[in-house]
Amino acid sequence: MRIKNNPKIFYLACGLLVAGDRQYDQADAEVAALVEKIQETAVDADILQWFDLEKAHDIMVSTLLVEDGQDFDVDRIMVFLSNVNRFSPIDQEGSRKWLARLPEILTYLEGVFRGFWKEYCALMFARTNSWMPEIEASRKLLKEFFGRENIPGMMLAANLFASSSVAGFLRLPDGTVCMIGSRPDIEGMLQEVMRPKLMPQEYCVDIMQKGMVKP
Repeated sequence: MRIKNNPKIFYLACGLLVAGDRQYDQADAEVAALVEKIQETAVDADILQWFDLEKAHDIMVSTLLVEDGQDFDVDRIMVFLSNVNRFSPIDQEGSRKWLARLPEILTYLEGVFRGFWKEYCALMFARTNSWMPEIEASRKLLKEFFGRENIPGMMLAANLFASSSVAGFLRLPDGTVCMIGSRPDIEGMLQEVMRPKLMPQEYCVDIMQKGMVKP
């Protein structure tokens, strides 16, 4: 498993915190101290108004589909979100207009919260050592199950401001299973990685319904 700090996830999470999100682990003193500094940062009212907390949490995973240096493909992300039941078909046009602002929102948030990025990275990297035994155990299991040459990719896009009981999963175009969460959910990732092998027919029907591959 690779562990990656994704700046888009961080900046979107900062916006959520300023907009009133409180799902982070408030008993975690280091995280809470950084959150307090972030929440004291002034943000334009127009940006705060954009942060419908329920919707913004739903698009956290889709930030991984926003590719640097390329035009923002809002239709691609709308299909993804609609097919995994993130957006109701009742208000597709309203949701599309709201989502279309995501690149603008991310650019603004980066300008405001860039000063906290290094501190956040240092905090996250200091925790990776405690995760390694569990990650190594999962790698051994995958090696036994798939064989040394065929181990599928897994990546944690860490979000220390997320609820410890909630994780988002996305299968990237190269087949890598990516999880967004406050720490590795090894059991959940192994289940997602192994599902195509253990339940191939159910998996094919599932991902076709979700629009993640073409029939």
